[in-house]
Amino acid sequence: MKRKRESVLEDQEVEKKSKVDENLEPNREEIFNFDIKLFRKKLKKESNNFFDDLKFFVNNAEKSPQLISDFLELGGRPLEIVEAISRNEQNNDVLSNLFQMLQYVSSKIIQQKGDSILQGLKFLVTKHSNTITKMLSSTKPSDKKVALKILDICVSTNRELGVDILKNIEVFTKTKNKEDLSEIFKVTKQQEQIRAAFVEFIISFLYNDADAVLRKRLLQNRILFELLLQDLHKDNSQIIERVLSVITEKILMSSDFSRLEKFKTFSSEVVKSLLKLYDWRGNESEKEHIQTISHYFLKLLLTNKKYGIVFKPFAEKVKNLRQLDVITTFKNVWMLEYPSNLVIEIVKACPDLIQPILDRLVMALRPKETTSWLMCVNFTKNLITAFDPKVMINFFTLLPAKKVSNNIIKLSVSELILENTKDNALIQLDKLEIREAVVSLLHLMLDRCCKFLDEIKILKNLKDFEQHRIKFDIINHIFTFFPNIDMILNSLYRSINLSVRKKSDENEALVKSQLKHTLEILLLLIERFPSIIEKIPSVVDYLEVLRPIYEYQLNSTNIEDNSGLEIEMKVVKIILLLQPNILSSDATMFNKIFSIMIQVYSCSKNENYRKEAKLLTSKMLHSTQIFSSNNPLEISIWIEALRFMKPNVLKETANKFIELIKSIKKSDDMHEKLEIKTLNQNLLKMIDNFEESEEVVNSQLSSVLTTLLRMESGKLNNIIDFVEISFILFYHTYPDLKKSFKSLLATKSSEHCERFLAYVNADELSNFQDILPTTPEFIYRKFQQSLITGEKFNMKDINEDEHQFLLLQSIFCSIKLSENNNLTDDKIELLINNIRKFYKNLKSQEEEKPISSEQVETSDKKVVNKIFLMTNEYSTLEIIMSHIFNSQSRLFKKFNVNDEPSQITKFVVKLVEIFNTNDNLQKSLLKYRQKVITQLKESNEANDTVVMNILEEFPFSDLEYIELMNTVLKNQKNLMQLRKIMILLKKISQRKTTALSSTQIHEIENSYMNAVKNPSFDFSAEFCDIFYDYLSTFIHNIADTTIALFELALLDELTVNRSFIKLLIMIFMHNDVNNDFFIANVLNLKKEILYPILHIAFRKELIVNKTMTSLYQTFKSGILRTIEKPNRTAQIYRENIKSTIQLIEKGMPINECRDLSMKKFKFDSTEVYQLEMLSAIFMKAFEKENDKSTVVFFNFFNNWLQMFGLAEKRMYDDFEKIYQNGLI
Repeated sequence: MKRKRESVLEDQEVEKKSKVDENLEPNREEIFNFDIKLFRKKLKKESNNFFDDLKFFVNNAEKSPQLISDFLELGGRPLEIVEAISRNEQNNDVLSNLFQMLQYVSSKIIQQKGDSILQGLKFLVTKHSNTITKMLSSTKPSDKKVALKILDICVSTNRELGVDILKNIEVFTKTKNKEDLSEIFKVTKQQEQIRAAFVEFIISFLYNDADAVLRKRLLQNRILFELLLQDLHKDNSQIIERVLSVITEKILMSSDFSRLEKFKTFSSEVVKSLLKLYDWRGNESEKEHIQTISHYFLKLLLTNKKYGIVFKPFAEKVKNLRQLDVITTFKNVWMLEYPSNLVIEIVKACPDLIQPILDRLVMALRPKETTSWLMCVNFTKNLITAFDPKVMINFFTLLPAKKVSNNIIKLSVSELILENTKDNALIQLDKLEIREAVVSLLHLMLDRCCKFLDEIKILKNLKDFEQHRIKFDIINHIFTFFPNIDMILNSLYRSINLSVRKKSDENEALVKSQLKHTLEILLLLIERFPSIIEKIPSVVDYLEVLRPIYEYQLNSTNIEDNSGLEIEMKVVKIILLLQPNILSSDATMFNKIFSIMIQVYSCSKNENYRKEAKLLTSKMLHSTQIFSSNNPLEISIWIEALRFMKPNVLKETANKFIELIKSIKKSDDMHEKLEIKTLNQNLLKMIDNFEESEEVVNSQLSSVLTTLLRMESGKLNNIIDFVEISFILFYHTYPDLKKSFKSLLATKSSEHCERFLAYVNADELSNFQDILPTTPEFIYRKFQQSLITGEKFNMKDINEDEHQFLLLQSIFCSIKLSENNNLTDDKIELLINNIRKFYKNLKSQEEEKPISSEQVETSDKKVVNKIFLMTNEYSTLEIIMSHIFNSQSRLFKKFNVNDEPSQITKFVVKLVEIFNTNDNLQKSLLKYRQKVITQLKESNEANDTVVMNILEEFPFSDLEYIELMNTVLKNQKNLMQLRKIMILLKKISQRKTTALSSTQIHEIENSYMNAVKNPSFDFSAEFCDIFYDYLSTFIHNIADTTIALFELALLDELTVNRSFIKLLIMIFMHNDVNNDFFIANVLNLKKEILYPILHIAFRKELIVNKTMTSLYQTFKSGILRTIEKPNRTAQIYRENIKSTIQLIEKGMPINECRDLSMKKFKFDSTEVYQLEMLSAIFMKAFEKENDKSTVVFFNFFNNWLQMFGLAEKRMYDDFEKIYQNGLI
């Protein structure tokens, strides 16, 4: 491999004669004959006669890596090259080649995972930093490149080398400004490799995973980091992607950097450099990718609260200045896709920066027929949409009321935006795109403002008057700056006229969109700010004029996709809110709209449409003034009956139903009116009562059902299905009207009346199946069948709207089963399980309903009340609950608490348990509560189990609980009465409102004594806990207790438990009536009773000296055992350390204390109470100095060290507590 050279001169001659092009393949023979050993010898000499060999090595090393391997195999090391560098610092050519050789050799060693590189590199960095500076400052690009690569290797090899580079190399330490360093590493097309080497050099600092020191040292030199990013937008895509990923991983997502450190690192210059990446001018096919990753990085940096530099708005001392720089950088940001999105995300994270954007939008939003203006409007809408009130309101928690209202206005209805949405935009400019854009913007702003108003209530730091002040400020702002409603409607009118003149699909779509947003604005204003609509008739007139535009013709083919339906619904809702008489039953449009709404509700698959249609249908029926507002259930029944109609007959049925309503409303025949009224009264007040009673059902039903049943058979032929379903629903909902139905149907001799009469007369549930053959798939019949067979009812078949009627159906079935003695416990359980599911589904539906605007800040009370009545939906659960417990008199009559309670009673108790989560249950159960109290007073034969369940589940009032307690205390014939006392006492204690009298406390105390004395009563401990909780709540009642508990403590048969001890301690501590009894019987008390209360007796000074000695001798052995072997001592010594300390301090003789302090204990464990006892003994031993004090002192520390060793060995958690308490 080696060749022998005759002389250096010969070699140089050959070099001059045969210069080989570097791009050609190297001469293999020359490489084979190259003498590495000789080259190393020359390299170590002072002379520079090795230059030719060095140049040969450098020129061929990259293409023939075997040269480098041979150099290393023969012992070559980077240190040799660095020493050669130190000898040839003045020879630039030699120096350049030596640096290149050092790079090749170092890279090879790293590749081979060798460890001989560090010494040479360290020598280079520390001793020849000037040489590195010279190379970096060289005019030759190759010198800069190789120097940077060597520095990259240094940093990657060792963290300390990186620190030394930043510390020693003059280029990085004494550069005064970024321009000087930028000049050294400036990027040109000819010097792209220098830039790439510089980037890798900087990245090597960030990629050092040893610790964060090196990264932080680099970032402290901000110029280097700024230079890295300054020209990043000029780099290729690979470099950009690599730099951004490294910074994301090693800085942003690193836990080693605080938010403040990141903020200082990413200066304004750095952020502006990063923003230039949006304008990257590289390969067009990669441009989208670069913009995407740059946008992701900037969002992470500027908007992420965890990894970015976002400080809490409105509160932090450090402001979001970098984000402000971004906002102010772009002039027309809405024209740029990525920057506009970035700005929106920034303001979403930093809402305190909204003002600079608003200032820029003032001029830009002035209406003009340009694409830029439309883009600006879309940007504004996206900006307002980004401010989610539920999120934004959390930023205002620490702000005063005035600032809260100001910020809400800025984020939703800023006057700077509103001032551009008036005359010029809405009326003067004849451009549909502009009008539609402005109205949609107004709708969005008003909607956001209303949602902010809904969220104000969560600001717990604000008082009620401050919250009202915020609402007042916002509403006043709306009144002042929001465009007049007449102007908005006039704009719509002009747009319609313009679209008529210039007909096109585009114009029609724009007008419909403007109409939709106009209606939404009207609804929001009516519901939230009714006083802003000064001329209600004019609004309705406008809607009538616009009817040809939004009129909706419903048929079977377009029920799902016709966009006019949504508009039609909004118009109907507005009319019902403003002037319901326009949609009265006499109006021409009533039939049509009602037919449309009921078809949508019955047939549409869109749940939102269905819910809205049902609500509007209900409001329309309510507006007829035929149905009582106190009984919304009737309207629900009629709508439910219509829902079951088949699509092909639904429209006809709805029309017949409306005709019936009109006939009732408009009839001029007074005799007929009187007859209907009389029959109606009979229907309302007559009940079927098998027992004589004066109870009257006030169902407040209208005369619609009465009139329908009295109609001739011929008129009912086409709607007989509707009549049958309506009748079934009414009869099952109001079973108390059985006799009324009989009387009514008996007066008619038609075929359908006979069937109805047979249905009413049927007693068994199974008999209902075939009497009325309509709709065999009727869901309520399926439910009946499941009860008859005992099968599980399939809940998957249930429609959302059917839950309430299935719940009422369950009540009807329970009454029918009870009348035939078929309401077994199994049937009750089956019914209750179904009701529980129905209730759960209904409750979840109610929780999903949007919050209605209950409160409107305006002085126009009449308008407010009307709006409230029309927008406020009844709670379905409350309607059902009130109906069950107030209108179902059969249920009430069969409810009793006597010795033989009915099955209905058990059913009602379980029913109450389900409804117990409803706040209005107490009001609905008034009659039942009164009946329970009355029957308990009148009879001593009440069923104890049932009564206890009632006391547990029924929500009695405070006074009723007191009354019940009196009743139960007077009748204590058995142990079950004690259970009732416990339940009532627990309820009274939980309510914390009304206390018992002293007489009742005495009786309860006696009852407790009876419970304890009775061995068959298993709830004495629970009774004691309840009594303790009550006395803890009503502390003044402790004074009403007697010495009964202490007398009880003397009984031998008493089983002492923790509950009894806890109660005894409380009474003994707060009631001195027991002091004399204690003094007289102190030595007669059981140890487990006496010891826990002993410290109280010491505090009250009830222990005399003679007694003290006896007490100490009684407990002496237990105390001594507790000190040495705490794990084997009795529980009373572990839990009552206060009594132990008192006995030691006041009862233990001083000589015993000293003897114990001299003793060497052998502890088996370490406990807190043990050390406290030792501390008390040693402190007493030190009371008087003596000749053994020193021994006692050292013995204390010996004992403590022994305990410390045990504690450390077993790692007791209590040891820290020992130390903290200062017991050492």
